[in-house]
Amino acid sequence: MKMEQAVTIAGVEGSFTVQDGVIKVGNNKLPENAATTVNVTVTEPGHKPATATTTVPAKLKEAEAAVVKGTQDPTTGEVTYKVSKDAEGNQSYENGTSVTIVGVEGSFTVQDGVIKVGK
Repeated sequence: MKMEQAVTIAGVEGSFTVQDGVIKVGNNKLPENAATTVNVTVTEPGHKPATATTTVPAKLKEAEAAVVKGTQDPTTGEVTYKVSKDAEGNQSYENGTSVTIVGVEGSFTVQDGVIKVGK
C-alpha cells in the first residue's frame, strides 16, 4: 500500500499530493510579482512533518501582442522583421526571445530587436 505525502507551501493556497517524487503547482497559485523564499512542509501518515525552504517562482504573465514590421531585401529575398512590444518600435523584445511565424517553418531568435528570415 502506497502512503500519500501531502505538501503545503507557505503563501500558496491548498495542499499538493506528491506523485513520483514531484508536486505540480499551477501558475494561477504562484505569487503575483516576485519569486519568494518560503517554507515547505511535507506530511506523511505515521511520520512527523518535515520542513524545508525553497524558492517559489513568480506567476508567469500573459504575453502582449507583438508588433512586427518587415522589410525585404530585393536582391537576396531575405526579410528583416523588427519585433517590438509597442507600435512605435521603442520597446524591443530581449535578445534570445524565440519568435515563430505562422506559415514559416522553424523559430527565430531576436537579436538587437530584429529577426531575419530566408536568404
